[in-house]
Amino acid sequence: LPLVSRLIVTVDRSQSLDEAAENVDLAIALKDDLVVGVDLGGNPTKNDFGDFEHVFLRARMMGLKVTIHCAEIPCDDGVRYDEAVRVLNFSPDRIGHGVLLPTKLRHLLCDIPVETCPTSNVLTVNLHKDVVHGLLQHDNLQHWIETRHPLVVCTDDPGVFETNPTRELDL
Repeated sequence: LPLVSRLIVTVDRSQSLDEAAENVDLAIALKDDLVVGVDLGGNPTKNDFGDFEHVFLRARMMGLKVTIHCAEIPCDDGVRYDEAVRVLNFSPDRIGHGVLLPTKLRHLLCDIPVETCPTSNVLTVNLHKDVVHGLLQHDNLQHWIETRHPLVVCTDDPGVFETNPTRELDL
């Protein structure tokens, strides 16, 4: 069968609101022909989803799917906890990573698929230097597998982590 590729336009959370709006405008302009969604990613310590929420709401209203990276860094309390609650209440079409989502917020995840990048998720949160052992210590991943939560297996920086989609799925 012919493979038809489509794109997800990323908004880097370290960008300004104007740059975020420009990326979403571009995604809307190319919707259906090339672009299927938008994503909030980048350095999780920069800015807050709340600052960008209206931009992603507009994208959703224009028919684009929305992915929000969330809980890539500890968020058990404080600002990042509040942001995780806001993201989950926004109910994106997919959560990026979610590796450090507090257990007490799992109920807000509902059936939102989680994009997991096994090698990146283990190595970036220092669960273990050996990826297989680190995955065994990944409480959320174990819970998601046991409860058959929808997961999307991806790679994150395959050049940096020396991996590929086949290896990630195997892990």
